[in-house]
Amino acid sequence: NNNNNNNNNNNQAMASYSMYNNNNPAPSPSSPRLPPSNSMPAYIASLPMTPTNPYDTPAPFNLPVPTPNMRSNPNNNFCGYGWESAMAECFHACPSGMDKECPNSKKCHSWLTCDAGKVDPATYNVCGRNWSHAASSCATRCFLGDDTDCPAGETCFGGVSECEEKLPQLTAEDVGLVEKTYTPDEIAVLLDEEIAKERDEEAMSNNKNWWCGTSWTNMLETCSKRCESDDDCKPNAWTSGSCFKTTGGPDNCATPGIPAKAPVPPGSRWCGTSWNDMLETCEKKCESDEECGWGKSCWEAPGTCQWIGVPVKEKSDVASLWCGVDYDGAMTGCARACPGETNEECPQGMSCFSGSSCTEEGEAVVREGY
Repeated sequence: NNNNNNNNNNNQAMASYSMYNNNNPAPSPSSPRLPPSNSMPAYIASLPMTPTNPYDTPAPFNLPVPTPNMRSNPNNNFCGYGWESAMAECFHACPSGMDKECPNSKKCHSWLTCDAGKVDPATYNVCGRNWSHAASSCATRCFLGDDTDCPAGETCFGGVSECEEKLPQLTAEDVGLVEKTYTPDEIAVLLDEEIAKERDEEAMSNNKNWWCGTSWTNMLETCSKRCESDDDCKPNAWTSGSCFKTTGGPDNCATPGIPAKAPVPPGSRWCGTSWNDMLETCEKKCESDEECGWGKSCWEAPGTCQWIGVPVKEKSDVASLWCGVDYDGAMTGCARACPGETNEECPQGMSCFSGSSCTEEGEAVVREGY
């Protein structure tokens, strides 16, 4: 019965996919995307389907709690993505000093001065658009440290202890003890992402969409010239250049000398884990996310930060951050808290405001005199 159900579901997915297979012109942004080929990608077609019959679902069981390596560890060797990571986690021991004892491509580091931890840091691996979003939403686990376990546009962040007692229950699927299954809707989303990926790859292979720039942003703000290699972008013999591959279209360069994006004044980009964190710290100027470090983004903020380390906004009281369609709605409506101070945490049509006296979601505050 299980196989019949899975075959039927796969047939449904293939049938849904077939509606994309036609020779119509490229669709408008609101139309379905067209695939580059006439067959579903093999890895999507082979994904195990979630049983549609509730009686096919295995009975729940007690998930074994992951435990650290309990062997003698005289040199205090522990695993980590780097020395700082190993010191912070101090959980997965590697007494032999060999990387093969470490999970998730971590490396073994010796003679650490930390005390062995009692909680697997992977318990707090959380998906998010950035660290702040992961720590405030606490919505999706990525126990194995793999970005593919996260929703589209999100990355796996490790050790987000702010999500303690807020995350969904850890499951056997989360830790890789049982194979993940997919609903027809989830397969449709994966298929749509694959179609978009293949289209982007095809566009990026066209050298008419390759442009010079000192950074991605600089490339969009200048559209100085097309290129075929980094050497084509070198301003002189001793200075390196960069040739960026784009997907073309209205948001990218099309004509040399005509910017695809209005430039911002020099010194108007600053690092931060979120927009508000950037305003509250004015920590560092930047030109790209890579310059900001892990978990931070480079924000365009003309007219805000002026000097490094001199904030232009006081830190908000996390408890006072609530969503609303406007300021008054956030002050009294109590629709949802937004502790990360980002609009992405709010329902559609709402934004995040500070200064609310709300305490419980769904329990509106009644002002005296109203």
